[in-house]
Parts: sequence; C-alpha cells; structure tokens
Amino acid sequence: MMKKILSTLVLLLAVISSSAKSIYLWNNDLFYILDSDKHTAMLSWRTNTQGGLTSKILYKGNVVISSLLTYEKDVYMVTSIDEKTFKGCKDITSLTIPQTIYRIKKDAFADCAIENLKIESLANWCDIDFYNEESNPMDKSTNIYINNKLTDNLVLPKDISTLKKLSFYGAKFRTIDLSKSTLKNIPDSAFSRSEMNTVILPESIVEIGVRSFAYCYNLETINLPNALSSIGTSCFYYNKKLKLEKLPETLGSLGDYAFAKCESLTNLILGKNLKSIGSGAFEFCKKLSDITIESAVDKIPSGFCAGNELLENVTISTNDIKEIEKFAFYGCKKLAAFSLPNSIRKVAHGAFAKCDALQKIQTSTLENWLNIDFTDNNNDKAPSDDILGSSGFGPGSDSKGPYFAANPLYYVHKLYVGDQLLKELTIPENITNIKDFTFYGCTSMEKINIPNTVKDIADSTFAQCANVREITLDINVIKDWFKGLSSIQSLTIEENVSNISLNAFCGCKGLKKIKWISKVKNLEVGKDAFKGCVNLTNVDINSLVLWCNIDFANDLANPISLSHTLSVDGSVINELSIPTEITRLKRYSFSGLTKISSVKIGGNLKSIGTGAFKDCNGLQKVNINDLESWCNISFESESNPLKYAHKLYCNEKEIQHLTIPKTVSDIKSYAFQGADGIISVTIPNTVSTISSLAFDGCNNIHDVASFSSYASYSYPSKPVILVPYRYIGKYRSYSRAYSIVSETADQVSIKLSSTDKFTLNSAKISDGTLGEKQDDAFVFSNLNPNKDYCITINGSAYGHPIEGNLEIMTLAPVLDIELVEVTNTTMTIKGVHTGNIKISKEGFGDYGNGNKVCIKNLYPNQWVYCTYTITTEDGSEFSVSKGFYTKEIELATSYTATSTSCTLKGTYKNIDATITESGFGNSKSDIIKITGLDPNTSYTRTYIVRTKEGGSVSKTVTFKTKALQLETLQPKGVTNTCSVVSANSNIDDDELTAGFQWRKYDAPSSLKSNEGYATIYNGTLEGFVKNLQSTSYYKVRAFYKSQTDKYYYGEWVTFDPSDFSYFEPTVHTYKSVDIQGSSAVIKGVVLQGSDEISGQGFEYWSGGSNARQASNDKHILYVNGQRMESEITNLAPNTVYYYRAFAKTSKNTTYGETMQFELPITSSISQIVNNNKDKLQILVKNNNGLQVSLICSESRCSYKIFSMAGNLVALGTLPADGEWHNVCEAKLPTGIYIIQVCDGKNNASTKIAVK
Repeated sequence: MMKKILSTLVLLLAVISSSAKSIYLWNNDLFYILDSDKHTAMLSWRTNTQGGLTSKILYKGNVVISSLLTYEKDVYMVTSIDEKTFKGCKDITSLTIPQTIYRIKKDAFADCAIENLKIESLANWCDIDFYNEESNPMDKSTNIYINNKLTDNLVLPKDISTLKKLSFYGAKFRTIDLSKSTLKNIPDSAFSRSEMNTVILPESIVEIGVRSFAYCYNLETINLPNALSSIGTSCFYYNKKLKLEKLPETLGSLGDYAFAKCESLTNLILGKNLKSIGSGAFEFCKKLSDITIESAVDKIPSGFCAGNELLENVTISTNDIKEIEKFAFYGCKKLAAFSLPNSIRKVAHGAFAKCDALQKIQTSTLENWLNIDFTDNNNDKAPSDDILGSSGFGPGSDSKGPYFAANPLYYVHKLYVGDQLLKELTIPENITNIKDFTFYGCTSMEKINIPNTVKDIADSTFAQCANVREITLDINVIKDWFKGLSSIQSLTIEENVSNISLNAFCGCKGLKKIKWISKVKNLEVGKDAFKGCVNLTNVDINSLVLWCNIDFANDLANPISLSHTLSVDGSVINELSIPTEITRLKRYSFSGLTKISSVKIGGNLKSIGTGAFKDCNGLQKVNINDLESWCNISFESESNPLKYAHKLYCNEKEIQHLTIPKTVSDIKSYAFQGADGIISVTIPNTVSTISSLAFDGCNNIHDVASFSSYASYSYPSKPVILVPYRYIGKYRSYSRAYSIVSETADQVSIKLSSTDKFTLNSAKISDGTLGEKQDDAFVFSNLNPNKDYCITINGSAYGHPIEGNLEIMTLAPVLDIELVEVTNTTMTIKGVHTGNIKISKEGFGDYGNGNKVCIKNLYPNQWVYCTYTITTEDGSEFSVSKGFYTKEIELATSYTATSTSCTLKGTYKNIDATITESGFGNSKSDIIKITGLDPNTSYTRTYIVRTKEGGSVSKTVTFKTKALQLETLQPKGVTNTCSVVSANSNIDDDELTAGFQWRKYDAPSSLKSNEGYATIYNGTLEGFVKNLQSTSYYKVRAFYKSQTDKYYYGEWVTFDPSDFSYFEPTVHTYKSVDIQGSSAVIKGVVLQGSDEISGQGFEYWSGGSNARQASNDKHILYVNGQRMESEITNLAPNTVYYYRAFAKTSKNTTYGETMQFELPITSSISQIVNNNKDKLQILVKNNNGLQVSLICSESRCSYKIFSMAGNLVALGTLPADGEWHNVCEAKLPTGIYIIQVCDGKNNASTKIAVK
C-alpha cells in the first residue's frame, strides 16, 4: 500500500515539473541527485580533490536519509540509494532508512560498518529491491531497530504477503516468526547468512527459493509446512545444526545441494511424491547414516550422498529408479553393501568410488546385471566439501581428476547374483549383446563360457577380471576382450568361431593349452592374436585340413609359433603331410613348428602363403610327388620349407641334377630357395620367366644349361651358364656365360657344332629330320627361309647329360621394287629378291602377277604405293612395299605487262594425259589479256591444267604493271569558247577509261573540277572542251581511271581560251574489226575543230586501198558522236574491204587512217600447217562440222581447239586409227583456229582456216 502511495506522489510531482534535468543537492551533509522530470531523488556520494589527489567523501556518524527534499519550491521524494554510496564507510553510528526507499543499487553498502540500522517501516522494507548481497545493510549492522525499537526476534504481521529477494540477508535476529504472514513463497536468499536458530513458517508456504536459508550456521529447527512442494537449489546449504527426520509428503521437487553440508542430519526418509531430486542434494551430510528412498524419482542424482562418511544403509523401496548418476555415493566409507534394483539400466562413473567398506554388490538375476550400462567412465573432478566454491555461490574448479569407473565391481570386485558369489559365468542364451565394462574388475569369476547365441561383446567387458582360469568361446568373432589377462591357463575355441581379432589374447602369459575344435572353414586370425603367450606348450586341433585353411595375419597370430608343437586329436605331429584336399596353404600355417623333421607335399597344392613354414628349423627334407607340380606352386616370402630343409626329394629320391620339366613355363619366386643339394640345373626353352629369387640360397650350383629366352641372374654361386647363341647377348654383363653350341645359318641351311664346354652327340628337328654329321657338327639342308626351327640337341657338359631344344631361324630373303618406266598416266615396276630360294608365286597384288607389271589409268603426279610379294614352296610369304610418283605435267608461264594491262600466256608439257581444261582462273584460255589495271602494282594469277584422268596442276605467276606515263599537252583553242585537249600516255588499250578535268585557274580548291572522257588512239588521249569564258584563264589535266575506280592524273596545264587559231577536226580510224559471219563492226573517233561538223561517219569499199580509185564502189555510213561504231552487213566472202572515218565541215572533209579487213571463206576448212608431221599426222575436213583423222604410235590422243584470240572452242579425246571422227558438231564461225593434239608422248598442232 505504501509503495502505491509513493508511486502516486512521484507521478504527481512529475506532472508539476516543466523540464527534465539532473540537479545536485547537498542536504544535511548528504549528497542527493534530483530528477527534475520525475521529481524523485537518489542518495549518492561525491569526491573531493585536494593537492591533486581525488578521494571519496565518506559518510559517518548519525546518518538520516530524508524522505522528502525541497528545491526551488519543488518537492522531491527520496526513493533510492545509489551504487557504492556507503562503500568503505566504517564509522556510521546509525543509519535511518525512510519508508520512501524502494530500490538500493549495486554494492551500496560494500565494505561498510553500521552500529545501529533504523528501519522506519517493516512493510516497506519487505518491498525494497536489493540489487545484490552488498546492497543490504542488515549484513553490515550490529543492531536493528524497527519502528525505533531494538529487535532481536523478527515477527512479520499478517498483512505482509510477499517478500523480495535478499530482504533479511545477514540479519542478526535470534528467531524469525513468519507464521502470522500470508506468504506463499520464500524468495531467493531472503534469509541467507542470517544468525537465527529458529524459523517458524506459515502453513501457506508452498515454495522455498534458491539459497533462501543458505549459510544459516545457527539454524537448528524449522517447520516445513505440509503444503510445501518445492525446495530450491542450495536452500539449506551448510546449515550445520539443522535437524530433520522426514520431508513433507507433499514435497515434489528438491533442488541441487538443497541440504548439502547439513552436518546434523542423521536419518532421512524421502516421501513417495518426490519426483525430482537435484544433484548433491545431501552431499557431505557427515552424520547421515540411514536414508530411505520411497519416492518415484527415475534416477539417483549425481553427488546424491557423496562424502557422507557415516552412511551405512541405503534403502530403495521403489522400482522406478533407472539410473544412478555420477558420484552418487562417492566417499560413503561405511556403506558395506548395496543391492541394485531390477529397474536400474545405467550407473555413471564414480557412483561408488571411495566406498571403502563396500564388500558386496548384489543383483537379483544375471539378466538384470547384463542389462545395466556401465560405459560412463571418466577422468572427472571428484566432489569436494567446497561444493559451491569459495564464494559460496558458484561452481568449483572444472579441472580434471583421477579415473573413475561406473561399475562398482571396479572397487568391490565381487558380484553376488541373489546370495551366490559369481565364480563361473555362463551367459544366458537369451542374451545377444554384452555391454562394455559389464564385468569390469570382477575378480570373483574363474570360468567364462560364452555360447554362440552371443553376437557382440564390447571391448572392455572383461577388463581386469584377474582370476579367470578357463575360457570357452563359441562366439563367431572373438575380439581382444581378454587381452593381458595373465591368469588364463586354458582356452577352448569352439566349433562356431570364424574370426579371432587383432591382439585377442596378446599378453596372456599364463596360457598353457589351447583346444581348437572350430569347424569353420577359412577362419581368420588377426595380427599378434597370441603375442606374449610365452608359456603355451600345447595346441590341439581336430582337423589338419581345417587348420591349413586358417588365415593367420602374422606369425604371432598362430599359437604354434609359441608352443612349437601341434597335435591332432591328442597325437603330436613329427612328420607333416599336407592333406591332398589342400590347394592353397594359407599364410603362417605352420610358422614356428620346430618339432617336425620332414614335410610331404602332394601334387594338388597350388600356392603357399607368406611365412607358412617360417622358423621351422627342425626340417631336414621336403618330399614331393613330381617336379612339375612343385614348379607350379606360387611361393610367398618365408613360405618354402626348402629354406630350412635344404634337401629336395622326389618320391624319396634326392634331386642333385635338376632338370626343369618341359611342361613348365614359369619358375616362380622362392621355387628352390635354400636347396643346397642341387649342383646343376637344366632349363628348357618352354620356360619364359625365371624369378630373381627362384634359386635364392642355392649356393652349390656349379653349372646351368638354359635353353630359355629369359636371361636369369638369380643363381647365387655364379655358375657357368650355357645358353643358345641367340640369347648370349642377354648375358653380356655375366662373365661366365657361353654359347652351348656353335650356330651358323643362311636362308636354306643350319649348322650346329660342339664347343669346349659342351659335346654335341646328336641333333634333330622337331619333324624328325636328323642332322647330317660332318666332323663334330650336324648340318640341316634344304630348309625354308626366315623360319624358326626347333632343334633338339643331346650332349654332355661337366660330366652329366644335357638335352634341350634350340630355336634357330634361317635368314629371310631381301626384297626390293625398281621403277622401270613412268609417264603421266602409266608406270612400269619390277620386283627383285636375294637368296637361292625356291619361289612358287610372285606378284604385285591387284596390279598383276609376275615380277614386272605396267600400271595404267593413273593421273599425273599420282603417288602409287605397291607391294611386291613372293611365296616360297612351304607357303611362306615375304613382301616389300614402296611408292613412286607418276610424271607431273610441266607448266610454264610468261607475261607482257604495260602500265594498264598484262598479257599472260601459259603452256604445258604433256606426255600421255588427256587435258580437259587449261587456262588462267575461270577464263579457260591459255592466253589472256587483263586490262584496266592499276599502274605500278603487283598482281598474281594462277595457271591451271586439269586432266580427264583426274587431278590438276597449277602454277602461280606474279607480275607488276609499269609506271603510268601521262603528259597533259597544251590545249588548242579552236574558238574563244572551245578548245581541243590532248595528252601523251603509255596506255595501250583504246577501250580504257580516261579523260580530262578542267577548271578556272583561280577557282577555289573546294570547288569540284569539270570532267569529261577522252578517246584513246595509239596512246594519245584527245578531248573537246566547250562553253569556256574568253575572259578567264583555265587549267586542264589528263586522268586515267582503273577498274578499281582509282584515278591517276597528269600535271595541270594552264591555257587562255581567247588565244585560239583555226583547226581542222581530228579524225582517227581504229584497226580492230569484229567480224561475225557476213558482217563486220568498225570503229573510229571524231573531235571538232574550229568549224562545226556537218556530217561524220565511215566510208568503206573493196578492190584496192586507193579510195579515189574506188569512188564508184564506196559506201557511206553516217554515225553521230565523238566515238563512232558502225556495222557493215552483207559482205562478200573471200573479199578484202577497206574503211576510214571522216568528218565534214563547211570548208572541208577530214579523213582518218585507212584500214582493211578480209572476210574469210566459210564453206571449207583448209589445213595451213602441221608442226610435227614426222611423229603425229593430223588431217582435217569439214563435213557437217569439223572432222579430224589422226595417225600416231598410241591408241588414243587428246585434242583442244582454240581461236586465234586464245579462247577454248572444243576439247576431248579420239582414237588414232586414221579414220574420220567428229570433233565439233556445229559449224565453226569464219576465222583461223589452232588444233593441239597429244598422244601421251608427243605434242603437235595445226592451223585451220574456216571460210
């Protein structure tokens, strides 16, 4: 109610305030900070600076905190005390706390001393918010006054229903009576560190908070109400005098360390409704001797009764507990026995550590024990009586401590099942898995029997079971559960065991005998499985076949490497015979078996694994059935018993002169390792490889006769090596290698002779042919070339017989192909060979049989790849391949270049190819003229010739045009407005584009010049300029325009139009005429002179060049334009015509040059010349088209017909049979033509005239 009143006042004061700011005010030697916004005040502190030193101003004497302050007519309520306000104030006589205070900040009373604390209102005090323990002055006060009365016994009135945390922290009351209040809970640390001995709680209390009564060292009695449901963490921690016998039945939750270090507790019952117990709830209750757990908790928490040295009896009357957490009963030194409930499924580390009197751990059934999880083992920090740390309110150190086991057997060592001590363990058949550490440290067990129903056992299940004597195992996989148990003396491996893991029985020093009755084939034993079993004397097995199929990872995986003896059903093995059923002897099968003197190995064995006979030092002989089977065995390191026996016997007969059977192809590693009894070795040619360790340790071998192609250096004693001559080079680094016989061979014979190391007694080819004896040699004749012959030789060396097969090859013939003759389309080749051999067939495949063929229908420069093959009488084939080129068509090019044109000419030299096309690019002409070119410029053109047979040949010609000569001449003024302009040039084509540009002399350069085209006649450019102004000067220049639209200019020439003279017109007649049948097109040019031209054109006539004499026969053709062109028709054949251009003016007629042309005969074809009559005759005639008759040495010829302009008219081939053949179906136009003919060797041409 008071707090509500104060809040209302504060709100009212805040409404009055007009601005928010802090105001500092000294009042009665106390320093306040005023909040002008809220109109509240806070007691605080100040510093003082003197002599450069700053120190806090400490309050002392009688300190009365005002409840209200006035500043500038405003009223401020004092509601709080600032942090550290009284820190270090040790001289306070009295301190009065007004009822307006409702907040005291952090460390407000740290390190201070108060003689008398005066509280104006108890109700207000119960409502103050204390920031921390150092905020409450009760802990610093000697006397406490409430309402100005010294109070020793605190009684809360009934109107108080709530307390704040730390309300009476450190209070000096003797008793605290809360019974009249209506409190429902005691807040955190409300009475912590108080000095009362008695507390009376009201029945309304249902919850007591964290540390509410912690460190109340004098508290002896407290009533716990029947409605109480929760006791908080450390609630009664370290109440050394507190006595309780039973907690309320309503209690459902007990916090961590709730009664820890309550040293006066002796007997305690935990009621049935208790559902949760916190860690260390009763730790270090040193006088607690009996505790009964009736509650329905599912676990006994960590540190539950740790350190309770007098605890003797723990009674658990519930089956709800499933777990005992770590250190639950740690250090309970008088606890002698403990019975685990059937419900327990897990025990954590250290739960029973340091229980020195514990002698008996009891479980009702073995199944219950096997269901418990003991895997939580740890190097943890053990519980300490400084449970909450030195501050009293924090955890202790987290540093790790010693090892603590979860299984109590680690400490007790004796397990009771019911009332019986467990000595012989037989796992029940319903158990399939055994958890880790289940029997950890159980020394009461002496025998262990694990049936096949168990599928898995964890690693440390039997660790430190130090008194186990006998073990019988029928589990599929045996792991290292018993590693290092030196107490084990007897081991039985039952019939279902299929795998023994790494280190399984390593260090079992007491193990003496093993009974091995497993029936699993291909059982596996891991590395070092029996390492350190130094007292093992007897290994008894039930089947040698099964034993040979066991795969031991190393020698110490096999127990006989330590027992050195092996028994089968009780009978010791002295002479070992490998069962015939065994095809592969596994590794380390008999490693260390020193008690056997011999071993017999049958023909079925294919491989022996690593170390199978390692350290079998008692062996004296190895007996085998046959040498071939022995050579086919694959040996690995330390697997050959010969290494220790040194003597090899075959069917009880010792082998000294070793002859490898011809059926053997590979002599494997270690095959004869250590066989000191062998003194000579004969190796057949069937052997393709010899391992480098095949004869390792065979120190007495004197000589080796090896017919194998494989060169071996594996003989440790470096004997004499006799090998076939063809392999002697392989032993070039071996100083004692010799050819077994002397060998010579040619293409049809072989000769073998004795040497100083070997005496040859006979020699025979594999087909039965005996060599002809000649002195000390044997000769074989009439053999086939390049053939391997297998020759069996028989003789002796160093006093013992040697027989073997030599592979000797006769020489092969040498073949070659020669080029006899070659043309453009044919090739004659010849095959040759060396050697006196008999040939049944020879030829060039598809090109023909025999040693000489002519290949036809080729094309020029063709690559021909041919193979010459011969077949000998025995059917062997030999061949050689070679390639040649046919003759290529030789090309030649030439050119004549001017400044603006170029005439190109191509020729070819052909032997017998049919030319289908020749020419430059797409022109298909051997002679072309290119005009309109750029002067002084390089060009390329390609001359190509194609043949009917296929292929083509080309040649590129590069030419450069000449520099252009262009000289603008002085114009001729013909009137005051017209001038004739001209220029000299080296342009050779009248059809090209050329002209003149003119402009006024003083015209600006930006103004475009006038331009007109000119005529060209014999290199002279001429033109006519009109519409000039006589009052202006002009300049003119000639130009040439190429096909690329590029201009080339002459120099500017200045002229005056007013300076003129009389000139006749300029007239020229062009020589070129285009004749088509009975028509002809003629050309000319006319340029105006001083007078206007009244008429212009051509006149033509026949009957002589004199125009005047032919006046009656003249014909006039009028044509307009500067450049004239006109067609003359109805001309008479075989007639010469004359023509000239003319121009008429009012004063005169001007004529151009007189030219002539002849109209050829069109009704007949006449042969003019044949340039190669002696080799190629050409006859021509006209009969509905051109017909040609040819006579030459070849069967066919190719032809081409060209016009005189170089244009291809026709081409093809025709027979040279003297008959007439059409070569052009249509009639040829009148003109002169050239026919070119080629017969493959010779070229000829003839001119014909078509009239």
